[in-house]
Amino acid sequence: MFSDQPIPLTEVRGLGPSAAAKMEQCGISTANQLADLSIADFKTTCPQLEKRAEAYVKAARRLLNRLNKSIQVELENESQVTDNKKKNNSELEVVTVSSTPDESDEAPEPKKKEKKVKKEKKEKEKKSKKDNEKKKTKKVKDDKKDKSPKKDKKNKSDKKEKKKSKKE
Repeated sequence: MFSDQPIPLTEVRGLGPSAAAKMEQCGISTANQLADLSIADFKTTCPQLEKRAEAYVKAARRLLNRLNKSIQVELENESQVTDNKKKNNSELEVVTVSSTPDESDEAPEPKKKEKKVKKEKKEKEKKSKKDNEKKKTKKVKDDKKDKSPKKDKKNKSDKKEKKKSKKE
């Protein structure tokens, strides 16, 4: 049903060493075996752990599903990398075929310079935006600092007035 590699029982979330030892006594030695069992089968196979049977079986299945998904992603990434290498190799072959310099070879250089200039402008704009945001946050903090003493003064004057009114 799941991954071919044997996974230790202690890798299953919520399943500690003592429960793993009890399962091994019942004949369940890997998370793969646990995930392949139905909940009812687990209860009959290992009756001393029947209270947590559903949790253990579901946790083992979740673990193996996560591992299988990560394996699939790795395989897809590897296939994409090999596809990209094939494309790059074919592009390299095309480039090596045209060995004589002509006018079309000189054209990309200005384009590269333009791209660099555009990148530099974007970076400068990002930096200036960040600087502006920092200045705004500083202003907001400064404004908060300025407002807080005023509140304290008002609170002090209110307290004094309340004391005077109580005395009178």
